[in-house]
Amino acid sequence: MIIPVGQYESEYANKFENKDSSISQSIHFFKVADDTLKIIRDELIEATGGYTENGDYYNSPAINYVNNYFYGKTFRRNNASKIFFKTIDRLCINISAHYPKSTFEKNFNYRINALINNYGLESREALFKDLSIHEAVLLIEFIRADIALEQLVLIISMINDG
Repeated sequence: MIIPVGQYESEYANKFENKDSSISQSIHFFKVADDTLKIIRDELIEATGGYTENGDYYNSPAINYVNNYFYGKTFRRNNASKIFFKTIDRLCINISAHYPKSTFEKNFNYRINALINNYGLESREALFKDLSIHEAVLLIEFIRADIALEQLVLIISMINDG
């Protein structure tokens, strides 16, 4: 039997669209975590004075502003470090539920513990303590990159398994 090319492409497209929508529904928690971290990053930059005309941070190094944002009270949010780690913890729970083979939480905790030991921090909640605005933003961006990589790993495994 000869299948017209258009019919085959249509059937394949429908199967792909169905799989694509089920995958995107299954990994929505990645978007929630990433959006929350972007909001934290943007609020932090705003709380430290924003950017200059040249694109530099306005009050660099802004260590006191960073400490106030994550551990004190600001006009936007109080104790942002709690929201940051609650977001990471919730993400780890969701990843484990959808992809039990994931090593994201183990790798994340290993990196955080390395920072704690290297910099003599009392706990993971003190991760942003005494960081400059540049260092804090870079840390958030590195964590966002790790999350994006884990999302790709999960998507690939879902495609291969299903």
